[in-house]
Amino acid sequence: ANFQLCGLKFISDASVCDAPTSCKSQQHLRSIHAIARAGATRCIRQLVLTAMQGMRQFFVLACSCVAAAMAPPRLARRRFIGAATAFVPGLAVGANLPSDNGAKGDQRGTVAALVPIFRVASGIAQASRAVQVGKLQDAQKALDAIPSTEKPFKRLFDEYSEPVSYKQNFKDKNAFLVYYTQGFDGAGRPSIEAPDAKEERQTRQYGYRNDAWAAVDDARAEVKYCIDEKADTAELSSMLKRASAALDGYLSLAPSSDVAAARAKL
Repeated sequence: ANFQLCGLKFISDASVCDAPTSCKSQQHLRSIHAIARAGATRCIRQLVLTAMQGMRQFFVLACSCVAAAMAPPRLARRRFIGAATAFVPGLAVGANLPSDNGAKGDQRGTVAALVPIFRVASGIAQASRAVQVGKLQDAQKALDAIPSTEKPFKRLFDEYSEPVSYKQNFKDKNAFLVYYTQGFDGAGRPSIEAPDAKEERQTRQYGYRNDAWAAVDDARAEVKYCIDEKADTAELSSMLKRASAALDGYLSLAPSSDVAAARAKL
């Protein structure tokens, strides 16, 4: 952009220059004009394209917000807007590795760190039983005992979960390099993409944790809707089943002795 602006200035300077010594030849002057015009054209075209893209993104976001405001109460507004705008360039986000949520990990892999996760599973089970007998207020109370925001909820799991390894961080930040070198990690060394039991466990724990949060968050919004609107509880039951399945999957990755010890502490 600086070069293009300088080119525009050059036209102005050259157009008022009559002295033969101001440039070497008329051909040189014509070349300067041509370069400046091309630069100005590219600059204007890029400005127009950028403006159009910005307007398009704003329009899609505005439509999504209006649609969210008109959505049924059973849809969690945050999740609806996130899904509706996921395809907008610059707004979609994703992660292969868990982001920092404040987990210290000083009791990682211990029974003490597993007990809070069992409490979450117990709360989900209580909510499911309450829904089955029509006691929605009790179900809401059981879900309210579970952390209500994403970071504290996921922190409970990450205090116990397998940590992200240096190799995982390297592969995530250098995916292009790893792909084109086919995971080469030095002569006589195994590929950096070779299967690793700890990495596999961490990946599965990460997935179950995320599934559990999504289902619990949906169930919390759904139980409120069912109470306020006296609606059918079929979808609520389905959400709680998804949450329970995610917790079962997560706990299945823990040693059976730890699972038994943590259950005994409830």
